[in-house]
Amino acid sequence: MMVQWTATAMNRLRQIKSEHFTDQETMEYKMNLIRRVEQKVVTMGTLMPSREYRNTYYCIVDQYVVSYKVLDKGERYVITSLKHGAMKRNFKY
Repeated sequence: MMVQWTATAMNRLRQIKSEHFTDQETMEYKMNLIRRVEQKVVTMGTLMPSREYRNTYYCIVDQYVVSYKVLDKGERYVITSLKHGAMKRNFKY
């Protein structure tokens, strides 16, 4: 399984900052978050499809909503978006 990140998702990841933790601790958190996101995306597969976007799926890791696409019959995953749960979302329930 191969997991790729789009430039948009990587930019969101770079924007994560903390007033309460040191830069080193924040960097460690980001690295852990990347591992957990990739593991969760592969584990979830196509369980939570988007109602708005075709061939797009969602999962939640910590307080972040991750959207991704499954390509090549499940051999490749592309993470397209990483949003904090408090950000405005356009989900249809």
